[in-house]
Amino acid sequence: MASGAPLHHGELDEPGSYFLIASALGYRPVRGDLVTLEEGETQIVEIPMEVRPIPVGGVTVEADPGEPEVPGLAGTGFYDRWSKGEGQFLLPGEVARHPARVTPQLFREMTFVRLVPSNRGPGNDRILVASHVPRQGQNFCEPWIWVDDRPLQLMPGEGLEDAVPRNTIEAVEVYMYPFGPPMRYFRDLSETACGVVLIWTRR
Repeated sequence: MASGAPLHHGELDEPGSYFLIASALGYRPVRGDLVTLEEGETQIVEIPMEVRPIPVGGVTVEADPGEPEVPGLAGTGFYDRWSKGEGQFLLPGEVARHPARVTPQLFREMTFVRLVPSNRGPGNDRILVASHVPRQGQNFCEPWIWVDDRPLQLMPGEGLEDAVPRNTIEAVEVYMYPFGPPMRYFRDLSETACGVVLIWTRR
């Protein structure tokens, strides 16, 4: 390499004088001072570099508007409660895409819900909600279930799928006692109170 030629590698073929040129992605190239090296000599040279932004092509950002609100559901206060994030929800689009074939199976992936299997089939599985209030050895309990703002009373031998068929459900919300929905949904405010399940159907 001739004396004064740019240096691109860390090793030289022969002693002499060299200009050091530093270059790196995102920085402006810089030519350093003249460096003279003797046979077998090693030098450490610091060359300050100035940042140079790298131009890039345009980036397209698309906002996901989410699913549109269902007017009838909005009137129940569903979306207001959903925005607070105090319970667990299935939005209409999530209900439509859910693989559940019967109503109780809609709840199987919720973190504070447990299904109690029934020998009469999955449509008769019982829904239990985690109790926020400590009880003696009891972590899950029977919630109050409301359908379209009315308390649900299951008849003997009747399962949730019988009372509220899967294909009629539009949205779901679940709460542990005593957080989330208006207090009127908690019909029992004693120490034995449990959570609340609100089911909304396509009306």
